[in-house]
Amino acid sequence: MSDGDLRILVIDDDAVRASMIEDGLRDAGHTLVTLVTDMQHLLRRIVSVDPDVIIIDLGNPNRDVLDQMFQVSRTVRRPVAMFVDQSDRAAMEAAVDAGVSA
Repeated sequence: MSDGDLRILVIDDDAVRASMIEDGLRDAGHTLVTLVTDMQHLLRRIVSVDPDVIIIDLGNPNRDVLDQMFQVSRTVRRPVAMFVDQSDRAAMEAAVDAGVSA
């Protein structure tokens, strides 16, 4: 790993969309990209990858998913960027409270 390489973890249950994100990151020069498309045992998988940055696409996250992200962000203490298809102000505030960075 060179000094500038970030370990980026992309979490998305849509495998096609995750692959598109991965391709974009690789085209931008990031070589250490790991995809997770299965949300089972998510925290364990994040810890095993030990990413520098987490990008997560959740579509329309519910409160349980946001609670899970809170546990993730508290445990791994990494920047988390979350993309959603639909949200409202309360959902965005809940995501920030859960530790999502952007």
